[in-house]
Amino acid sequence: MEVKTISVFPKMKFIEVIIQVILSPILMIMGFIVAWKLSHPKRSKVKGSPRTYGLAYKDVEFKSADNKTSLKGWLIEAEKPIGTIIFSHGYRGSRTRSPIQSLKLAAYYVKKGYNILTFDYRNCGESEGKKSTIGLFETKDLIGAIRYTKQKVDYKKLILMGWSTGGSCSIMAAAQEEADAIIVDSAFDDLESYLNNNLSNWTNLPKLVNPFILFFFPFLSFGNHPRMVNPSKSLDDVNCPVYFIHNQDDDKVPHTCSVRMYHNYKGRKRLWITNKGGHVKNHLSNKEYLSNIDRFLESVR
Repeated sequence: MEVKTISVFPKMKFIEVIIQVILSPILMIMGFIVAWKLSHPKRSKVKGSPRTYGLAYKDVEFKSADNKTSLKGWLIEAEKPIGTIIFSHGYRGSRTRSPIQSLKLAAYYVKKGYNILTFDYRNCGESEGKKSTIGLFETKDLIGAIRYTKQKVDYKKLILMGWSTGGSCSIMAAAQEEADAIIVDSAFDDLESYLNNNLSNWTNLPKLVNPFILFFFPFLSFGNHPRMVNPSKSLDDVNCPVYFIHNQDDDKVPHTCSVRMYHNYKGRKRLWITNKGGHVKNHLSNKEYLSNIDRFLESVR
C-alpha cells in the first residue's frame, strides 16, 4: 500500500529549502509576528451613517451562529420592499469600509425597493471579538445575520452580496442557510491555496516566509487551518443563482479565483470579468456595475 505524506511546506526549489533551513530561526520569528497580525488586524472604525444619504435606519444587534459573539449593524428598510440584501464586507473592513462608498450602494438599492442589512464582522467596527479567521468564524457571523433577517425582517427574497472575504463567506453561509441569490465580488475560492500563492501580496514579504506564517496561523486563530475555508467546495451545497464579479487586474485576489468557481458551480450562474477596478473597486470604475446587477436581480425575482 502506498503511503502518502503531506508537507506543511508547499513545493519549493531546492535552493529555497536550503535558505529556509539556514534562516529558519529568523523566519520563524517573522512568521509568528505576521501570523499574529493576520489574526489580530487593527479594528476598522465605522465612519458615517445612513443618515448621510437621507436614509432612515435602525441600530441592530444579534448573535453570531456561535451563540457567543454579538454583532452590530444597521437595518435600512425600503418603503415597499421586494427583497432584502445583506452586505458582507471584506477582511479588515467594516459596514462602511471594504467596499468604500458602501452606504452609497445601500442608498441605491433601498430606492430600488430592497431592505439592506449591513453589519460588522467579529473584530471589526463595533462588533465583539478579538480575532479574525479570514472566513471560518466570519461565516458563522453571516449565518447569524441571515437568521436574524429571517426572524425579524419582512425579507421577501434574501440576497447575499459580499466583497472579497465577505463574498467567500456569502457562498459558505448559503451552503448552510438558504438564500435566493448571491453576488460575489473579488472573492477567493480556496483559502489555503490562495494564501500559499498570494500571501506576499498582503505582507510584502518574500515567499520564503509564507510557510512559517501558515504554520503559526492556526494556533493564533481558534485552530482555524486555511484548508477549512473553501468556498469552491461549499458551492456543492448552494442552491441559488450566483453572480461572480472580478477585475482582471486584481492584485490582491486573482480573478482566476472567480473563474474557477464559475466553472465549478453547477447551478444558475453569471460571470463578469471587468477591465477596470482593482480589488473591491469594481463599483467605482465600471458605470454598468449597478445595471448589470439589476438585471441579475430581476432574473431571480
